Amino acid sequence: MNVQILEVYTNSFAPLPYISKDVQISLAPYDGEELDFLNTSSAEYAVGYALSDARVRAARAFEYDGELIMALLLEPMYLKSERDALKAEFERKLSERLDMSVKITFDMEVYRKISEQMSEGEMQYLCALVK
Repeated sequence: MNVQILEVYTNSFAPLPYISKDVQISLAPYDGEELDFLNTSSAEYAVGYALSDARVRAARAFEYDGELIMALLLEPMYLKSERDALKAEFERKLSERLDMSVKITFDMEVYRKISEQMSEGEMQYLCALVK
């Protein structure tokens, strides 16, 4: 089982008001450099791709059972159709590029629970939440 959790990058230094105070997140500016696809993991590539979009504030991803699960924190979007279109576009493009199933969620619970110390049961639980 290979689980890789990434440092969270953001396009903005603005505070993330919907994260509770007990959560500590390391934020670093994303320099916009294109990731070298051959020398990065699927999770790294997916997070870099997501952060290249100005509407994405932060991202976390992990691979489990041949599937990539990615949780995103977005700039405020008022239309559900706009969020759905962004999700569909990311899933389609990343699935094509990575040749694996990609599931994207905006669920804060999933975002907060993605960590390096996840057990098999926790990964299964998060996968079930996203599907």
